[in-house]
Amino acid sequence: MPALLCAFGLAKIAIGLARDKPIGFISLMTAVVAIYALVQLASPPTRTRRGDQVLLSLKLRHARAQRAPLAGELPLAVALVGTSVLGGTAYAAYHQARHPPGGTESSGGSDSSGDSDGGGSGCGGCGGGD
Repeated sequence: MPALLCAFGLAKIAIGLARDKPIGFISLMTAVVAIYALVQLASPPTRTRRGDQVLLSLKLRHARAQRAPLAGELPLAVALVGTSVLGGTAYAAYHQARHPPGGTESSGGSDSSGDSDGGGSGCGGCGGGD
C-alpha cells in the first residue's frame, strides 16, 4: 500500500513539474512515505513468543496434513506451510502462478513469506508478507 501511495505522489510531482506548480510539500510527504515503506520492507514480520508456540503446536498436531492434505485440510495446510502443499492437488496451478518456474523458491516446502521457519501463510495481513 505505501508503494502505491509513493507512485501516486511521484505522478503528482511530475504533473506539478509539468505545470510549473510548487511541489515542495508533496515531495516531502512522498519521501516520508517512501522511507516508511523501505523500513517496513526491511523489517521482518513480528510474532510474539506465544504466537510462535501456537504455530509450532499446530504444525506438530497437523503434521500429516502438511505432507499430504485431504481436500478438507487444504486451507489449514496452506496456512501452516504455504502454497507449496498444493503441488499434487487440483489447485497446483495456483501455486505455479504465485511461484513461476525459474524463480527463487526453495524446495523446502515453505512459502516465500520471509519467515525463517517456513510457516508463513501468504494471506495478506495475517502474518505472511507476500
